[in-house]
Amino acid sequence: MRRVAGGIPLDVTVDRNICMACCQQESNDQPINSVVASQLFGAASRFLEHPDCSGRKRHDTQLLKSYAEQRIYAVDGAGIRMHTGAGTGVTASSPRRRLVRMVQRFTRRKPQIGLIGCNIPTGLGFQNRDIAKHLPIKRWLIPSHPHMRNLSPVDRVSMSVCNRDLSDDEILRWLIGLDWILFVETPHDDRITSLAKAVGVRVAAVCNWEWTCLLESQWLPDVDLMICPTRHTWRLMSDWQTRFFPAWKLLHVPWPIDGERFAFQPRRRCRRFVFINGMGGVQARRPNGTLTPYHRKGIEVLFQAARLADDVSILVYSQTDTVPNVPPNVTLCKPPTDNRTLYTDADVCVQPSHWEGLGLQLLECQAAGLPLITSSAAPMNEYQPMRSIPISRTEVVHLAGKTPVTSCLMDPRELATILREVNGSEIEHHSYQARKFVEQQHEWSTARQQILQAMND
Repeated sequence: MRRVAGGIPLDVTVDRNICMACCQQESNDQPINSVVASQLFGAASRFLEHPDCSGRKRHDTQLLKSYAEQRIYAVDGAGIRMHTGAGTGVTASSPRRRLVRMVQRFTRRKPQIGLIGCNIPTGLGFQNRDIAKHLPIKRWLIPSHPHMRNLSPVDRVSMSVCNRDLSDDEILRWLIGLDWILFVETPHDDRITSLAKAVGVRVAAVCNWEWTCLLESQWLPDVDLMICPTRHTWRLMSDWQTRFFPAWKLLHVPWPIDGERFAFQPRRRCRRFVFINGMGGVQARRPNGTLTPYHRKGIEVLFQAARLADDVSILVYSQTDTVPNVPPNVTLCKPPTDNRTLYTDADVCVQPSHWEGLGLQLLECQAAGLPLITSSAAPMNEYQPMRSIPISRTEVVHLAGKTPVTSCLMDPRELATILREVNGSEIEHHSYQARKFVEQQHEWSTARQQILQAMND
């Protein structure tokens, strides 16, 4: 119970009868059994009434209480979902499973991977395209997007666009011949991971921590390999592995950038900044249910800083028109379809993110030779920015279900000062250092080897 509670100071003392009941509890392939779950639920409930239970500690305790409540029902058999194929028509000894295993045995030459995820001009879409290009992806299942068109096909990858929910039989046919399925952030349909486990296909997830919810991400117990693209993600998932999911294999891979796609162009003097807004990122919810007045990417703080530093030229690419009033020194444009050209018309990239799962543009800009200015909080500070924006305060917000996320807030005056200091300065050394950082720590050749080695192990 102390392991699952983590750093929350719960009273987990139990008497001998409870201890004996726990030992006699039948294992059901769950992180904790019903006895431990019920005791954890009670301990969390008591601590929530304690005066010391406040702030982030209170949010974490509420999350832990809800998790324990779910486990009580799951291990007692009253839950909706089982992880051995129940409800899917596939069991450990079913003919369907034996058929899939037979096909796998005779077709296996090297690790065969099925990719699940979008193929649209967003950060997530370009991340999936890089995976399809650099890993031995046999087939790619692409959920259709309601508003965006898919990008062009990737050579040597069988791509299937799905505009409806697949049946169990269709998912099973797609799984035949695969050793692994791989997805970034979410599998889009939780049945895919449970069916994969039922027929012996392993599950790998590239974790975007801010959208991974202990309560609502039902695919978490199905994961065999949890790939963490930042040290910040790895620290968070290490805690979850210790407390909730001991069967995971964790792998920290500093997320790679295709250096061949982003041609290096050295910048010598800063004359213009660029900000990549994309869709802006979501507005989070505060504990009282109200939306934050800002989005994840931080366009609000950037525009406030731009008004204070009105002699600075800033280029903003935004896929959404829902932005604050644009200052006179800001040029607002729709982004090009090819993300490589985002970085051709500026000298320094500024990204005042309040939080990031990965923040692909923070790496892409440096591969292209643009020095980076970003928040001093994790994981943004892992990318060796030229300048860091100080964090003035933080607040706890909610994104995916009940998972608490720390949002880092910045003073626009601090950012305005940095913009003025960098504007017009010599940046050639920082430009070369930015490219060198990506080449040394975020190359696909190294990441490919790490991921395939973990899969083979």
